[in-house]
Amino acid sequence: MRKFCFAIILFILLPLIYFSSCEKGDDWSEERPVISDIRFNESDTLMYGPSAAEKTVILINDSSVMNRTMDTAIVSRWLYITAHFSGSNDLSSFKVGGILTYKTKAGLEIKDTIMRLGQSIFNKKDTLVYKNKLIQIPDSLDRTIDGVSHRGGLQEGEYKLSILCMDKAGKKSDSILHSVTILRRATILAARQKPVEEIPQE
Repeated sequence: MRKFCFAIILFILLPLIYFSSCEKGDDWSEERPVISDIRFNESDTLMYGPSAAEKTVILINDSSVMNRTMDTAIVSRWLYITAHFSGSNDLSSFKVGGILTYKTKAGLEIKDTIMRLGQSIFNKKDTLVYKNKLIQIPDSLDRTIDGVSHRGGLQEGEYKLSILCMDKAGKKSDSILHSVTILRRATILAARQKPVEEIPQE
């Protein structure tokens, strides 16, 4: 009798559960989430000078410059992202990835893939992620290849970082590529302090 009652309860509940789940699924929009206003290392600064009282501050990635197509990051510092995420469905998560190139003294190139999940955007439909720390950019990389240990230094230059967002329905945004120039502190200072050539008088 108890088994019969249990079967009756299942017979009633299972269709209800099924149809409620289907109804929820039908509510999902077919639109994919959107990522916009991407900026890396927004308003970062670099200070230099002979003493604490005579410090000069260099502003990197000025926030007042809109629609930048390239940002700058400094080796050994944190790489962090500012971006706007939105979607018709509740959002789930986002990730940032890229491939860095290291080179040994012997000229051997070593590729290192970086992939990091961003901060939680779960259950949000429209949100701004501000200066979310992702990874400290390593100045060097140790790698064993065919039993031989190698150490490579990070190659300065332009890198393409990809940003991808997914909503709770499993729909993914377009994978957006954003250019980030990665430089060492010394390189930035050398460019900053380089004297401007005088224009010859006619």
